[in-house]
Amino acid sequence: MIEADATAAGWDGAEPPRLVRFMGRPGDLTPKAQVQQWLAWAWPSQYKGELPFDRHDWFVRRVVPGAKGSGSGDDEGKEVRYVIDYYEGPPEPTGEPVFYLDVRPAVDGPTAACERLLRWGGDVWWRASGGVVREAKERERLYKQRFAEQRS
Repeated sequence: MIEADATAAGWDGAEPPRLVRFMGRPGDLTPKAQVQQWLAWAWPSQYKGELPFDRHDWFVRRVVPGAKGSGSGDDEGKEVRYVIDYYEGPPEPTGEPVFYLDVRPAVDGPTAACERLLRWGGDVWWRASGGVVREAKERERLYKQRFAEQRS
């Protein structure tokens, strides 16, 4: 999550994003979990009614040149809230429990909504424009190059 935040913030390595605080909110459903619950009620054959068993809000400070911090001291940056839903999966054959995390930036305002939309749109465009195929071809090229170097 911190790595995705660093990418989104254009982090250049000066100071990485850092976790400021987190808050457990097991009794509160996120808007996404509520919508999924309503969809499961309306169309039970199409949607699962599985609710998260826990929820956390994480607050991460991004260092952004020229932006004033919203917390401690005079450091520059902005605080971004992430919402984490915890779902339980079927246990491993060994009996170990399995958990799935749904991590996403909270939509606290227009800027957060735009950032989330841009991130989603970028991912969709990357897949639609053949990003997976380009990546596979590049891995294959590198593998062949290494193999040729080892043989010579």
